[in-house]
Amino acid sequence: MSLTPMSRSSMRNLKSKVEDDMRLKNITDIVESIYKNTIAFAASSSDTIYNFQVPQINPTASQFPFVTIGDHNLPSPFKPLSDPFYITNMSDILEGLQVLFPGCSVSHALLSKGTDGKLYDISKLDDTTLKLVNKALDNLYIVIDWS
Repeated sequence: MSLTPMSRSSMRNLKSKVEDDMRLKNITDIVESIYKNTIAFAASSSDTIYNFQVPQINPTASQFPFVTIGDHNLPSPFKPLSDPFYITNMSDILEGLQVLFPGCSVSHALLSKGTDGKLYDISKLDDTTLKLVNKALDNLYIVIDWS
């Protein structure tokens, strides 16, 4: 059996190294999954934009978003939250996707479903598309556009 010597410095940094390795593995898995979904979508559709919805989690008591009513901040237990791992690591996820889709636009956006059933980036609504959107969704998307 071969054992690797561990210095005091290595021991001190071991936990953070293991956590960072797990974070990078999760990012790699997410990027790979989105890549495969995008390729499958492009192969089966004439649309040139793939919208990947960031997974949502049901908030725990410590994560409830709050609503303000009068002078009171009250928890809103019915509103799911975008997965915090995606939010925290969004730049790394987008960077990984940009490498895999050179020349394509890779971004994240808050999208809203129009009355025509299509998703619209609420930051890019103009007077024409604004008429189609009557409710903003609370869903964050990763958008890959090859048009």
